[in-house]
Amino acid sequence: MKHTSQDNTSLSVSVITDIPELRALEPEWNNLLKRSSTQQMFLTWEWVVSWLDAIENKITPYTVTVRDTDGRLCGLAPFYFWRYDLLKFPIDVLRPLADHATGLMYPSWIIDEDNSTAISTAIATELANRRKDFDLIWMPRMASWNPGVDYIEKGFQHTGLTVRKRPTSYSAIQLPSTTDEYRGILSKSVAKNLRWRLNKIRKSEGAIVECNNTTDVDQFMHALFDLHGKRWRQKGEAGVFVRRPLEKRFYEEYLPKAASTGWLRLKAIKSSNTFKAIKLGYAYDNTLLSVQGGYDPDYISGAANVLLFDVICGAIEEGLEVYDFLNTHTNHKNQWRGEERFGIDLYVTSNSLISKAISQLGIWPTGRYLRPIEIQT
Repeated sequence: MKHTSQDNTSLSVSVITDIPELRALEPEWNNLLKRSSTQQMFLTWEWVVSWLDAIENKITPYTVTVRDTDGRLCGLAPFYFWRYDLLKFPIDVLRPLADHATGLMYPSWIIDEDNSTAISTAIATELANRRKDFDLIWMPRMASWNPGVDYIEKGFQHTGLTVRKRPTSYSAIQLPSTTDEYRGILSKSVAKNLRWRLNKIRKSEGAIVECNNTTDVDQFMHALFDLHGKRWRQKGEAGVFVRRPLEKRFYEEYLPKAASTGWLRLKAIKSSNTFKAIKLGYAYDNTLLSVQGGYDPDYISGAANVLLFDVICGAIEEGLEVYDFLNTHTNHKNQWRGEERFGIDLYVTSNSLISKAISQLGIWPTGRYLRPIEIQT
């Protein structure tokens, strides 16, 4: 169901709360994304619809749309409802669309850059006017270096809603223009280690192969599921694709689409025609996003690092500017010359009694006290 209101800048604001109307935005979604300053693959229609198909539409959307006087879509705040539990009290939380069991990072609103202030204010005002619909808005892992975060924070400034944020750490390599430059900035010990392990791989008749067309996606994808699981099984644990079948279904939906659009980057080491290590990433907006990987723990030690080096060099040769680890900065990432950068976790309380209590107690919706109730799929 869609609820529409008009604001004082002649922008028409609506809230979509059913799947068919959400899916009807498909022809306009990516066009708006291209006009926004928030260029994130995780905000594309391909990402969203893959999740909707994987989760079999078993969610309730709460997506704020903004249209100009010509009826053109100029703003999107893509959320959905998720029920949380706080000591047996139900808490209604708005979360970024397609964030569950996908690996989504850097959520944001999609706003036409030409009128960003008015549009973000219209979205925030609409959410404030509908504050009785929810208790919290939860947007973790936001990219502070992206202008969209600033628009969101400023949009909420005069709404009466309470906004809290905390810093989060990420790591990325600012790629040089040539692979020789990159080799030159690695430490001598790392470079020596890579040469030695690469020679061992070659002696085992191993070779690096790439998924170059849509027909190869299926075999590479299932190799990813298998190798990721092998690593965790050796530790006596279940891998993510076993623990979270929905995440596996999402990959099955999304990887063919990513291959068709040209975003997919999937490389592996094969020896005796058997996959031994694999690395999944996506190339989008001059950035290679490092998503997932796996390796055979019984194969040559360090083979995964050889593959990672080849992936980074491939990104440089492709002319990409950033290799994004999509995770916390660590010493391991530092040896690859990753640099720390900071984002934020952001949550907004509706000022209901329960949300005020949550805010005053300093509780964050991360699972210790305030726990999401698992979606039944």
